[in-house]
Amino acid sequence: MQYDSDWNFISSKVLDEDAQWSQGALFDDATGRFYVAFLDIPLTADNKIARGKSVDVVLGIFDQDWNLIEKVNVTGLTPADMKNPGRPSVVLVDGKLYVSYDVSTASQLGQSENMDWQCTVDIFEVK
Repeated sequence: MQYDSDWNFISSKVLDEDAQWSQGALFDDATGRFYVAFLDIPLTADNKIARGKSVDVVLGIFDQDWNLIEKVNVTGLTPADMKNPGRPSVVLVDGKLYVSYDVSTASQLGQSENMDWQCTVDIFEVK
């Protein structure tokens, strides 16, 4: 979203059609890039997760005009893993991106999660 100096709304841009649950974004002055952690949820037309696909945490890397430079799959889950990631966020400290998120398990494919969330942090070096 864009706002003017008086906080009047100017515009917004969809970054990824399958992206949900972004918990924020950051800008790195050193690289001139924006970083956004989000859930990549490949949905079908009837809003179900596409067969053979899983929800994944993704780190989107964008230029200053919000054009996608790279999309990094953080979790790389498959349906057989029977895990559900959630609530991703990203911070930048001393040239490293820390992507945090939680993961829960499911007892059976397509079933709701077991509410056994575990926090995970993956670290990426900015180049």
